[in-house]
Amino acid sequence: MEKTREEKIKEYKKSNAARKEKLALKAGFSTGAEYLASLEKKIKIKKTTKVKNKGIFYVIDILDASGSMAGGKYTNSVNGIKESIKDLTSRKDVKYSLIEFIQASKPLNKAVMNQDPSQVSMNLIPFSGAIGGDTPLYYTVYDTISNLVVNKEDKVLIKVYTDGGNNTKYDYQAKAAEIIKKVQKENFTITFVATPEDLRKIMNDINIDESNTLATANTAQGFMDSMKMSRGATMSYFASADKGENVLVGFYKKQEKL
Repeated sequence: MEKTREEKIKEYKKSNAARKEKLALKAGFSTGAEYLASLEKKIKIKKTTKVKNKGIFYVIDILDASGSMAGGKYTNSVNGIKESIKDLTSRKDVKYSLIEFIQASKPLNKAVMNQDPSQVSMNLIPFSGAIGGDTPLYYTVYDTISNLVVNKEDKVLIKVYTDGGNNTKYDYQAKAAEIIKKVQKENFTITFVATPEDLRKIMNDINIDESNTLATANTAQGFMDSMKMSRGATMSYFASADKGENVLVGFYKKQEKL
């Protein structure tokens, strides 16, 4: 049986000088050095490069669909969300979701769940309309986070838009605070757009970093402006993440009044 090159090299190196010359001559070489060089040259060492798994991005918009959002605030929020989805269509590493909370007695409207942004049909998104009553804000945030399964390489961006504070399902405040405290240290960036008064309570209640909050005027124009700022912040988030920078905090950089 023909020996492999590795076996021939091993045999050559173990041989004495006379044996080495004999092996070289048998293989058609004038010297042992030429023979060994030929064997080693023909052996290709495959170098394997470990490709780091970059993971994917989960982008989740949570929209307040309670009755107090009716009119321009809701309409401008919906339009802003549609534009923000369009901003993501060029990326192939994003799964997009849209969740609305209406009131405690109604199920969450999970209008879009883990879709490629380029596959979302804007005119077919089943927005509920601002038809609800109370504001199950903390329950919605807790439910969204607890039902999301991600890998350690993935990143999650949650953007919440509301014109009011939590006023129902109070037992979920502690649950939301606990889970947010945990995931914000890992790979979740949780952001809020709300009125200044509501933001102060939200930050205190459920461990939201101030740099991830944007204070908005409680008007149609305020929500229009806040959606534009959110879109810009989202693009900055991806630019920073693509460069390997920390994106857990600093989404809006600082609180601002619109």
